[in-house]
Amino acid sequence: MSFGEALVAEAGARTLYLLFVVLLAGIALRLLAPEERTRVRGFTLLFALSLLLLPAAAALRACGDPVAYRETVAVVSLLQALAVIGLLASFLFAVVASRLGLRAPRILSDVLVAAAGVAAFFVVASRSGFNVSGLIATSTVLTAVIGLSLQDTLGNVMAGMALQMDQSVRVGEWVKVAELSGRVTEMGWRATSVETRNGETLVIPNSLLVKNQFLVLGRRSGAEAAWRRWVYFNVDFRHSPTEVVATVDDVLTASPIPHVAASPAPQCVLMDLHESYARYAVRYWLTDLALDDPTDGVVRTRVYLALKRVGIPLSIPAQAVFVTEESEEREAVKSG
Repeated sequence: MSFGEALVAEAGARTLYLLFVVLLAGIALRLLAPEERTRVRGFTLLFALSLLLLPAAAALRACGDPVAYRETVAVVSLLQALAVIGLLASFLFAVVASRLGLRAPRILSDVLVAAAGVAAFFVVASRSGFNVSGLIATSTVLTAVIGLSLQDTLGNVMAGMALQMDQSVRVGEWVKVAELSGRVTEMGWRATSVETRNGETLVIPNSLLVKNQFLVLGRRSGAEAAWRRWVYFNVDFRHSPTEVVATVDDVLTASPIPHVAASPAPQCVLMDLHESYARYAVRYWLTDLALDDPTDGVVRTRVYLALKRVGIPLSIPAQAVFVTEESEEREAVKSG
C-alpha cells in the first residue's frame, strides 16, 4: 500500500465526522459560552494533534511496521476521544445546563470528564490489542502510591467537591474568613480564591473551609443578596431621642441612596446611653457589597447635614471631674 492510499484510509469517514463535531461544538461554545474559551482551545489542540499524527500512522502502515502503527493509531484514537469528550461535556454543562437553569459545579464536570477520559483510555487500549488487565493492575498500585503521598492534596480536592456540590459558597459571593472578607473569584480543585477590597487575593485551601466556620455575606433565604450595615453616631443628652430619630429617619427615606435597599428601609435606632451622650445607629441594607465604606460615608454625610439643619450637633466627649481642696477642717471631718 502506498503512502497516499494509507493516508486516505486513515483519514476516513470517522475522522471527518469527529472533525465536524469538534468544529460545531467549538463554534457553539465560543458564541454561547465565552468563559469556556480556554477549555475549548485546549481540547481543539488535542484534536489538531491527532490530525498531525495521521501522516505518521499512514507512513508506518505503508512501511509495514504493525507494532509502531498500532501504537500510533491508539494514540490518535485516544486524543480524538479526549477532545470530543471534553468539548461535549463543556457544551452540556456550560450551554445546555445553564439554559435549563441548572448550575453544575466546575469540579463535577472536571471529574466526569476525567472519568470518561480514563474509560476511553481503557477502551482504546483494549481495541488496540494491549493487555488491559495488566494496565488495570499497574494503575491500581500507582493509584495507591499517589493516594498515600498526596493525602493533603486529595483532601483539598474532596473538600472542594463537597463545597460545590452542597453550594455552601458560590463564585461571586462575598465571604468573611476570620478577620478578612472578600469576593469569591474562583473555586478550584485545591483551593478557593477570595479577592479582598484592598485588591489582594486570599488563597484558602478547601479543607480549611470545610473544617472551619466562615460567613457568607449578604445571602438571605428567598431574597436578593443584601448585607445589613451599621453606622454609629453620638448626640448630646440635651436633645430628645425622639427628635433625633425622627430627623434622621426623614432624611434617610426622603430620596433614594445609591446601593441602599429601599425595602427594608434604612432606620435610625437609639443604641445606648453613656455618661454625657446618647449613642445612635443607622442600620441599612447594602445591595453592592463591594461599596461598603463609600456607602457608609454617604449615610454619615446625610446624618450630619440633617442634624446640623435642625440645630442638633454631634456630641463632643465630655467628663465631669470634681476637685476638693484639702484643709485642716476637712481632715478633722474625715477623721472624726
